Amino acid sequence: MPHTTLPKRPLELLDIPSDHIPDVIRGLMHCRGLSPLMSEIHAELNSKDPVLRRRGREALRHLGFPE
Repeated sequence: MPHTTLPKRPLELLDIPSDHIPDVIRGLMHCRGLSPLMSEIHAELNSKDPVLRRRGREALRHLGFPE
């Protein structure tokens, strides 16, 4: 996997180059880290803070999910 550190926070995810995302998703699935990361992204999407909501949308988009 080109990117050796798996993200635990949405902000960390945004620092990963787009071409590494498929490998990162596989790595997260393998270590059961995808669900907690998605939960945190969803919490940001539901936040009252507009900055967190925007970051949550960016994280989903970066993972390849449509809005």
